Amino acid sequence: MNDIVGKVFAGRYRVLNLIDKGGMSYVYKGWDITTGTFMAIKILTSEHASNKDFVERFNYEALAASKMKHPNIVALYDVGLEGNLRYLCMELVEGVTLKDIIRERGFLDPIKACEISLRILSALKHAHSKGIVHRDIKPQNILVDGNGNIKVSDFGIARIADVPTLTHTDMAVGTVQYVSPEQAQGKKAENTSDIYSTGVVLYEMLTGKVPFEGETPIAVAMQHINAEPTPINALKPDVPQEIIDIVNVAMEKDPKNRYQTAYDMALDVQDVIKGGKPVNAQNILERLKTSVKEEPPVAIPDPIPIPSTPPKKRRSSSRFQKNKRRIYGVVAILTVVLAAVVFWGIKLINNLSRTVYSPDLIGLNIMEAVSVAKDMGLNTRVNYINHNVVENNIIINQIPMPQSKMYLGDSIVINVSKGRELFVTPDITGISLDAARKKLAETGFAMSVVEKVVSSEIEEDFIVSQSPEAGSLVNYGELIQVNVSGGSVVVPQLIGMGQEEASKILTERNLQSGDVNFLDVVDQTQNNKVISQQPDVGAMVVKNARVNITIGILVSDYITSATFMLPKMEEAFLIKVTLKTFDGEETTQYVAMHSPTTTDDTTLTIPVKSKESGAMWCNMYINDVLISTVEVSLQ
Repeated sequence: MNDIVGKVFAGRYRVLNLIDKGGMSYVYKGWDITTGTFMAIKILTSEHASNKDFVERFNYEALAASKMKHPNIVALYDVGLEGNLRYLCMELVEGVTLKDIIRERGFLDPIKACEISLRILSALKHAHSKGIVHRDIKPQNILVDGNGNIKVSDFGIARIADVPTLTHTDMAVGTVQYVSPEQAQGKKAENTSDIYSTGVVLYEMLTGKVPFEGETPIAVAMQHINAEPTPINALKPDVPQEIIDIVNVAMEKDPKNRYQTAYDMALDVQDVIKGGKPVNAQNILERLKTSVKEEPPVAIPDPIPIPSTPPKKRRSSSRFQKNKRRIYGVVAILTVVLAAVVFWGIKLINNLSRTVYSPDLIGLNIMEAVSVAKDMGLNTRVNYINHNVVENNIIINQIPMPQSKMYLGDSIVINVSKGRELFVTPDITGISLDAARKKLAETGFAMSVVEKVVSSEIEEDFIVSQSPEAGSLVNYGELIQVNVSGGSVVVPQLIGMGQEEASKILTERNLQSGDVNFLDVVDQTQNNKVISQQPDVGAMVVKNARVNITIGILVSDYITSATFMLPKMEEAFLIKVTLKTFDGEETTQYVAMHSPTTTDDTTLTIPVKSKESGAMWCNMYINDVLISTVEVSLQ
């Protein structure tokens, strides 16, 4: 998918470089042209774009992410379709995964591991409150940015309450090393399943090892169901027992014996970080320890009486009874088979008569979409979410996808746009540029410096004004334009000075030499002197402003011009141009300090004069080093 780099989706999202590749999608670094911010653009691979299961899972991730806004969950900005490419615009987390950190360090400090777990549990508490079970909590899905912030990612196989699952049965999902016992058995995943997986992640952070390993995924899954992990203190004796208790409760085989909410587990983790006891875990362990399971009494059968005299054998009657039983058995079997055939035949006919294929509702108005679904005998479940592109009351996406097999009475989940979400702009006037950028980033806004303005009251590089103003209602990610104080400097008098002296004065006053123009003069006193300047003397300008000057050149008999290419220079530099006459004498034609050049194609054209005519050579020196020589013809 290299041909995607450089493309712009939806007229605003530019695809930059590839940063990751997963089983079903590519992740690129992107640039939002509208807001001027970087993002991650997740694109479904072309080989999976025609597979309904993968498309549905991709849309499922978007649906789950759209329901959540939390500092420890990767944020979703937008969802779209560009041609045949399905993409998600998400928060860019530049860093590493928790798995990378464990591989690098071997194991983590117990308190550090608890702090990371606390962030994961905070994210899960929010997801669970929205009816979302992640089902694939693992270190590979925990992102850590350069500042140590924790982000839970990849809700591609999450289960959402009241939303149809990706398959008709709740098959075992998740990564086998971290999957809960009930998921390993193909049972329904609940909130407590995420808690079990979090316990496994904490176990791995503390020991550097996963609790169960095997040659095959099935072997590992069976251990989650039946086996006990190696005790943590057998691997790392220095891990406090309080933390071990938290892991043990989180990893209980029976979901009823685990923490029942992420909040309960988070309270214990937080208490241990502060030096306290995990009260919830200890209560659960004490209850499990004291509970006695009563075994049902074993029934002792009565002794079988032994007759005093053996019964007489009746061969013919016995044979008849055996044949009779065989006939009854065959008849019974045939009856069951016939009943099953009739039952499944009727069921198949009913299913065929009830089968419909989901309509394409994406892009329709909500009223129209509900009407189309109703006409086909389908119900609708509607979620309203903000969207930066799709207009109000228009369908963004649906589950299942169009042309998916359904039955009469099933429900289609549709996400309906309620337009852009409006946010209040913060006040950033009077603070530094760096502080303003940080404040805006925390609230989801971007900043653009329009210009530096003269200010004697506000410190240099501090915000003077902003647009939109503080308190305005704007779209999420809106670009805030600012004017910044450039300080204030009074432009000095330069007229009458030589070019070199004028450049020196400007540097001393925190100003820069701007454009230098030349004008023919007949007054000998104006020769090689500044005869005009812009801005004028006494004007108030920002620091490092450019001042343009015009130098008078006494009209002579022979005059021409010389053009030089200036090299790229990161700092201001001295330029001197000389004219070499026939007798080898060099006369200075131009001397000036020049501002830094950002490219290597900047040109400099200066007038050249001489009392002699004909072809001569002009030499250009930069910082007293000969750089270039051009031939000129004076006529």
